[in-house]
Parts: sequence; structure tokens; C-alpha cells
Amino acid sequence: MNTKTKKQNPPKPEANSKFLIFNFKLFNFFRSPFSVLRFPFVIRNSSFVIFFRFPFLLVPFSLLLFTSCPEPTPPDYGLSLEAVDIVCTEATFKVSAGIDSTSAWDCGLYRDDSLVISQSISGGTGYLRDTGLEPNESYNYHIGYLKEGKARDTSGTITITTLDTTSSSFTWSEEFLFDDPCDVFGIRFRAVDIVSDDNIWVGGSFCDNDSLYNATHWDGNQWIHYNTTDKSRTPFDVAVYDIQYFDQNNIWMLHELTPAFYNGVSTHVYIFYKDYPTMKNRAVYTLWGSAPDDVWFGGDDGAIYHWNGETFHYIHSGTDMTIWDMDGTSDGTVYLVAYNNQGCSCLLRIKDTTPEIVWESEDANEWIYRITVIEDVPHLVSNDGIRRFEPYSGTMRLLFHDVDDLFDMGPYRIEISGPSRNDLLIASPWKLMFHYNGKRLTLLHIRVDTNCRLLDMDYNGITYLSAGMKKTGQPVFYIGGR
Repeated sequence: MNTKTKKQNPPKPEANSKFLIFNFKLFNFFRSPFSVLRFPFVIRNSSFVIFFRFPFLLVPFSLLLFTSCPEPTPPDYGLSLEAVDIVCTEATFKVSAGIDSTSAWDCGLYRDDSLVISQSISGGTGYLRDTGLEPNESYNYHIGYLKEGKARDTSGTITITTLDTTSSSFTWSEEFLFDDPCDVFGIRFRAVDIVSDDNIWVGGSFCDNDSLYNATHWDGNQWIHYNTTDKSRTPFDVAVYDIQYFDQNNIWMLHELTPAFYNGVSTHVYIFYKDYPTMKNRAVYTLWGSAPDDVWFGGDDGAIYHWNGETFHYIHSGTDMTIWDMDGTSDGTVYLVAYNNQGCSCLLRIKDTTPEIVWESEDANEWIYRITVIEDVPHLVSNDGIRRFEPYSGTMRLLFHDVDDLFDMGPYRIEISGPSRNDLLIASPWKLMFHYNGKRLTLLHIRVDTNCRLLDMDYNGITYLSAGMKKTGQPVFYIGGR
């Protein structure tokens, strides 16, 4: 009798088993890895069984599982980029991030996808300037929110085109002198306003054909002289120190440091202590207006007077320095230059009839005297060169340093004028004239009589006119252009 019991095979697992069985046929695997490798496994409560007989399919299957996971959303710092000033060789940008205004952040400026500036910005908004650009070239810019030197977020891309340079080639006419039979010493031209090539006004006091005048007008064909006094005084007594033309019936002037309005027929001179006895009375030296009924005057002790079309109002500027020059922007904002005998100076701005000091010299070695607003940007003559005040950031910059002999006799003798920031003329009173084309300063070889002193000039991009006097007392013009 055979007592040996037959070896029983283990029971097969049920479909609803709680365990997973891996049956590896290792011997066959080592003989041939591509032979049968069976992974029978059963998942509880599942109605299907998966068998893998080809293990190399696990790799792409695994990749599919990993790549199906969603990518993390990149941070959004609310970056924005705006070009606020573009000239020939540089561009200035306003950069912003939607963060707490008290926080600082690192901003990177990218030009054509290359990082050119990395700077910490205090608060949500700041300004970055890219220099060393080429004139009349296009560039693409964006900014990045930098952390550990890497951009964690970027703004959209903007494209800018720099200004082209202008020609420094000018032609000049010979000096133009009126006859001076009056033989009166001290008559001269003092003020120039070029409205257009065929509409030029010049003020001062001069003689021609035995008659006295204080203004003359070029109509494109001839000079027409005017006596804009109130007839009780002579043009020699009432020289025109400043003039602004609006139209033929609206011309504002300074008559011997007093406001005067010429309507094309007659002149009304405003004597403050007579016409406005309760208003503080001060001499005025400069004027500018956006319209005939919006005219500003500045003078002694920081006094500002405003004509609103009906009456004058006195406004104190906030400084006791004398206001010597002013100019304005296309939206009616007024900039005024004030200085005193101690060498201190300041730049004031008037918006909505309220004056404020936007820049002030730190000592007597830093001061400004003359101003012209070009494309709504104030340009100023200073003791160390030509400066530019940037309204968007409230900063004063040195555009270029003093050049040989230009400021030898003091900055109060220098005039600056031009239609655009890449087309400026800078003149000293006796002999030198420079042109700034947006990239470089060029000395214009002009033969100027060293016995002539220029007192004012204007330049509209086509026509240039400077006016003054000879040491002999004769008035003189220099007219030129492209």
C-alpha cells in the first residue's frame, strides 16, 4: 500500500483576493529577457486583469504617466514696461510691478533678449535708462522680475525706434543793420520770437529813417517797424524786453519791465501800482503764455503774475529769488528759472496755477539761468553745461559738459533754442555758436563780429535769428538756417 500522499498544488487566488501575486519565472528571464515574464495580478473589486508579457513597454507607459501631470503655474508679478523718453542714443523706460509699494524688487531690462540692466527698484514703480544706442535704430525690450539672478516673470515686449541725428550744416546771411541816424547810444534788439519763416518778431529799441521804434516784423518779404508805446513815451524810453506773438491782434510784451498788450492797433501798458494798487508791485523780466488769456510773468523777489483774460493775479512762488526766465509745455505747464546774487538758483513748475519748486541748487557752484522747453522737456543753461530736467522722474541731468570757451563769460550770456531735442543751437554773445544734433556737439564756424553782443535768439529748425547790439550802439541781426 502506498502511504505516500500526493503533493497538493496550492489553491489559485480568487478574483477578489486581498493580495497581489507576482509570479516571476526568473530562470526563463535570465535565459532570455524577452521570453515570458508574466505579471498576473488581480485588483480587488476590479473586473479586469492586466498581463504584461513585454516589459519594454513599461518605459513609455511610465513616461506617459509622468508627463500627464500638470505643470505648476508660473508666478505673475504684474510687470509692465513703458517707454517714456526716446532720443538718438538712449531710451528711458517706466517699469512697474504689482507689489507692495514699500517693497524693493530686482528688475532686469532686456534689449533684444539680452540683459543690459539689473537694478533694484524701491516700490512698485521706477525708471531705467539704456544708453549707447545708435540713432534711427529699432530695438525690442522687455523686463524681468529677478530672483537669484533669474527672471521669475517677464513683461510683454515693446519696440522702440531712436531719433535720427540732424544736420549741422548751416548757411548764414551777412549781418543786417538798420540805419542809425538818431545817434543815440544804447539802442538795441533784445527779444526774438520766430513764429514761422515768414512771421518773425523782434523787440528792442532802434532807429530807422530818423524814426524811433521798439518792434519790427518780418512778413516774408520785408521788415515792418512798429511803435507799440502808448504815444506818451518814446520807444527809446520803452524798449521791448520780451515778446510773444499769438496772432496779429494778440501780442504780449514787456515794456521796460512792465506787461504790455498790443492788439494790432494800440497798446495797453499795465502799471501794477496804478492799475492794481492793492497788489504787490514788482518789476517783471520774463513772460510766457499758452494763449492770449493765459499769460504768466515773473520778476523780483519771486513774484509771479498771471493774466486770465480779464485781470491780473499775484502769486508768490515760494522763493525770494528773482525769476529771470520761463517757458511752457503744450499742456500749459510753466517752468520758471530763479536765481540770486549769491549763486543759488531753483527751477519752479506751475500746474493749475499752483507753483512748486522742483529742483534747487545745493550750493553756489551749481546754478541755472536760462531755459527753453523743447518737446515738453525743459533744457537749461547751467554753470557746467546744458542740463535737462526730466518731468516724469523729477530729476535734473547734465546733457553735456561745458565746451571750450563757451561759458567763459558766465552762463547768463548763453542762449539755447531749437525745435527738437536732436536739433539745438547754443550761442555765446560774442563769437561762438554750437549745434547739438542729438549725438554730438559741433562748433559752427561762423564769422561773428566780436564787437557785437547777442542778447536773444530763436531757432525753429529752418530759420535762425540772433539779435543784439554792436559796441557802437547799433542794433544788429544775424540770420541763418539750413
